[in-house]
Amino acid sequence: MDRNNSIQKLKNEVFDLLVIGGGATGAGIALDAASRGLKVALVERDDFASSTSSRSTKMFHGGVRYLEKAILNLDKENYNLVKEGLYERGLALKNNPHLSKTCQFITPLYSWYDLFKVYIGLKLYDFLSGRFSIGSSGYLSRFRVIKDFPQINQEGLKGAVTYYDGQFNDARVNLNIIKTAVKHGAVITNYMEVKSFIKDDGVISGVILEDKNSGEHFNFYGKNIVNATGAFSDALRKKSDNEVKELIKVSSGIHIVVDKKFSSDLGMMIPKTKDGRTLFILPWENQTLIGTTDEPAKLSEHPKVSEKDIEYLLNHINKYFSVDIKRDDIKAYWSGLRPLVVDESKENTQEILRIHKIEIDKNGLISVMGGKWTAYRAMAEQTVDMIVKTKNIKVKASQTSELKIFGADKYNFEYYKDIVKKYKLEEDVALHLNRYYGDQVDLVLDLANNNDLFQRIHPLYPFIKAEVIYSCKEEMVVSAMDFLARRIPLAMIDFHVTKEVLDEVIGLLAYELNWDEKRQKQEKELVLLRLDEAI
Repeated sequence: MDRNNSIQKLKNEVFDLLVIGGGATGAGIALDAASRGLKVALVERDDFASSTSSRSTKMFHGGVRYLEKAILNLDKENYNLVKEGLYERGLALKNNPHLSKTCQFITPLYSWYDLFKVYIGLKLYDFLSGRFSIGSSGYLSRFRVIKDFPQINQEGLKGAVTYYDGQFNDARVNLNIIKTAVKHGAVITNYMEVKSFIKDDGVISGVILEDKNSGEHFNFYGKNIVNATGAFSDALRKKSDNEVKELIKVSSGIHIVVDKKFSSDLGMMIPKTKDGRTLFILPWENQTLIGTTDEPAKLSEHPKVSEKDIEYLLNHINKYFSVDIKRDDIKAYWSGLRPLVVDESKENTQEILRIHKIEIDKNGLISVMGGKWTAYRAMAEQTVDMIVKTKNIKVKASQTSELKIFGADKYNFEYYKDIVKKYKLEEDVALHLNRYYGDQVDLVLDLANNNDLFQRIHPLYPFIKAEVIYSCKEEMVVSAMDFLARRIPLAMIDFHVTKEVLDEVIGLLAYELNWDEKRQKQEKELVLLRLDEAI
């Protein structure tokens, strides 16, 4: 992806569709529309997936907690949400094989009644998966649970129920959806902010854009403008029509990362805390990821993590562990904002369904709000369907249910073994490269081989120097944080090591992006600020 080339096209061409927002929803819409043959542009105010879409629990899932509500309350909306989620989970795992996988979870239970209830519920979860079932739920004895998860609190333990869900790298899947859209002709750029709308007789015909990297302003013209800005949707809706009623209620969810020793190859799902939340402990990037909370929050580009939220997670998780996780064990943490569509009948954010809403306002702005990561493809398909139907545009039906995401077409999991032999790399490095870049991995390997860049960025992690250069050439990196938090996840899993490697990484970026000393200093200060504020 060439940012300068994209900007020139944005300045000089008229598009069928402009998507505002480069998270999962916007990326999905751009791909769905471009793959149907529409001329598509996408702009993102910051980096792709820099907000909610890189701060998830890293799961493609149907929503176990929604299923319980559907059964107990005979709630059709919750039931449909789970069924759609499980269908989309199946498609996402199929179309993203290099960046996703199946993960087995255990649910430890301390009463025979709860064990029976959860077992029946998870069997129904399997059934609703239909042809996209990824594994059968089952019962584990107390002895087997302790063997597989020795950290478990054994007092009163009756056993566990196992089930399967999907796990993925959210930031890289988001990036590869975008790269797939580019492959189908979409013009996409990051760090491009919509300052205001251009209207003809009250109808939106374009936007005024600001290139945040250069400060330049210019006009863009498009036949349809889509607002896919997640938690910030209402702000853009009000730029179009100041009288619209706000539809988004924001909640925050935090995650903490600790050492792998606190988990196993299995994930753990705690179905309900005393205040009704669902918590997960799962292996991720050779670490342990724990989350999440659900609290009403204020809209912020960089939501803070409170010590209260960290304490909440530690207190509840430690009830299920025989070895306490302490505050000093936390290697990284972050907060993400959930864009929940307002439901005035619900008292708190935990009760609001993760449904989505598509709206066209009186000025023609199309807004897609709410939803969840797993359903990004369905949301995109429905949005484009509505646009082509409303505007009577003749295009083919959605292609994305069968469309492999960038890097997946010829991906071979076993290829890492060839990488080890050919380049004499350690297995963890070869596995990482093969998984992150899929069938594009040879481009990274050639770059590393030709420029002697196989060295690890840090001895504890499998990321190599060639990835820094590759991300500049092929993945539209503009800042150091783009690379450290989203092209690789180092800043999301280890704050201390990120600070250790910061100077070297910025040096490599500076060489490729022609940064002067002033820009390098600014980048370092920004990364340190983001780490201090928890990304």
